[in-house]
Amino acid sequence: MKKSRMLLINFALVLTSCFGTTSLEFVPYLADLKPFDTYHFDEEVNPYLIPRNAYFHNRTVLSNEITSLSQVISSKENVLAYEEGQEAHLLVVPLAFHDSDRSTHEKKTILIQNAFFGDSSKNTYESVASYYNRSSYGHVKIQGEVTDWYTSLMTADEALQLARNNSPLHVSSLLANEVVSWLDKPDFDLTNYLTEDGNYVRGLYIVYDFPPDYGDTSSLFWAYVHRADKNLTYPSAATYAWSSIDFVGEKAYKNNYVETNTFIHEVGHLFGLSDYYNRHASSYYQPTSFFDMMDYNLGDHCSFSKYLLRWATPYVVNQPQEITIRSFTETGDFILIPTSSFNGTPYDEYILIEYFTPTGLNNSSSFASYLYRDKSGRERIFYYPSYHGVRIYHVDARLAYYTNQSINVMVDYVDNLTQIDPSDPAYNDTLYVGFANDNSPMDKTDDLLCHLLSARGESDYENGIAASNATLFALEDTFGKSIDSYHNFRFNKTGEYLPFSLTISKMRDKEVTVSFTLRD
Repeated sequence: MKKSRMLLINFALVLTSCFGTTSLEFVPYLADLKPFDTYHFDEEVNPYLIPRNAYFHNRTVLSNEITSLSQVISSKENVLAYEEGQEAHLLVVPLAFHDSDRSTHEKKTILIQNAFFGDSSKNTYESVASYYNRSSYGHVKIQGEVTDWYTSLMTADEALQLARNNSPLHVSSLLANEVVSWLDKPDFDLTNYLTEDGNYVRGLYIVYDFPPDYGDTSSLFWAYVHRADKNLTYPSAATYAWSSIDFVGEKAYKNNYVETNTFIHEVGHLFGLSDYYNRHASSYYQPTSFFDMMDYNLGDHCSFSKYLLRWATPYVVNQPQEITIRSFTETGDFILIPTSSFNGTPYDEYILIEYFTPTGLNNSSSFASYLYRDKSGRERIFYYPSYHGVRIYHVDARLAYYTNQSINVMVDYVDNLTQIDPSDPAYNDTLYVGFANDNSPMDKTDDLLCHLLSARGESDYENGIAASNATLFALEDTFGKSIDSYHNFRFNKTGEYLPFSLTISKMRDKEVTVSFTLRD
């Protein structure tokens, strides 16, 4: 779960928004956005039934019914994410090393408070709490607190050396468990952050007081979400986020405005979302082309992410028709084109269609521009798209069984269970489920979890070139017709052609009409 910008080590801020100074104070965000209807099914969504039991959470709870993304993630990776329908509590702990400058901690505490729970007026974009309240259309209200500083007995150099001798994840995991042990005392109430059995803390975010290592994204001093090593005493850490205080940005130290994009991205992992960028250092193919919060830390979450989290559900195309959808970031409207064997859940293969507008959480004036290098080593500038247009995704979120031999040993797709030899003892009672695909292909022939289909075709993605306004489908553009490059599009699961082709027939500032016809 290493965070984004993995291949873009040489990025730099080119343009910045101009802000005046603001006072250094914590102004809490009031989650006053009332949840509004973003569900487009006539009936409640049924749980996804898998043909046999699989292990969930600490590999102690067996189930054959999937009710949330957190359950899928906890099965394959033993990670505890926020559960659907439960309040999201976020425990933020500032971590100092033995040689940290304690004179800066009072100011840094206020910056951290504004970053996670502050009003948007104290941030260059949104706080973590305000972002997720808006992105979920009012369905999620993150509650939590920033604790006092925990000071490790190690200096930063000692922690770094220990990470070199062992691993960065081992050291951060060790510190995460130290933090929980420190908090487990009578004068601090851990109740809201504990799992039902009281054994683990869910929603732990550690902000360490040391600069990030921009030259090595596998360093201890980078940003990621990980599952803590088992501890001998309870309560202990489970899934934790780990980021530098310096991700608040230079503006925070100069004029008290906080940059929160990195923190928002990492909290996306605490909800169970995957990285959408390519984690293979030797591959430049970019499936979502930096154009997503779970890719390059920018903008709103896409329709696939919100579908997984049940913050919104789609209009499903089942016949030739016209469908009008409004701005996705503002209303949650989106469309799904299924295969002939669609199971009615997010855990399948399909096409998603949403209307992108540079409004709300996509307000590009907050993001400025970034330098990056393409496949040929050429320096380029990524401008976050600022036009209105349609985003089309090919999603293959089918689930697979994995054995206890390794979380990376895939047995088969869940739908192909009949191919498993029941006489093999490895498959008797130790199977876990997880996504069959991810967004880290070695080349374009690999199946992807979430693939943004560009109106320009695939050549930009293959060469590591970022999305642009030209990536979006515009008025009168088509998808799946004989006149465009997606006419021969086929689904991975069934090999069938796209059942419907589409035309963007009307486009206005606040809505777009998509016309679906049988494939010609």
